[in-house]
Amino acid sequence: MRPPRELGVQKIREYLSNLAVEKHVAASTQNIALSALLFLYKRVLKIDLSYINIERAKA
Repeated sequence: MRPPRELGVQKIREYLSNLAVEKHVAASTQNIALSALLFLYKRVLKIDLSYINIERAKA
């Protein structure tokens, strides 16, 4: 467990891709996780993340 400010885009990308590849979550679940992370970084931490290219879950 590390503070979100210490995580970079690469770690976020790895987490979201892990949801799709290893955990086999639904696409909507991955989208919710992505939205929550973007909200946290942009609105709460005031950190603008660049485009996050992730492996998408299968619909």
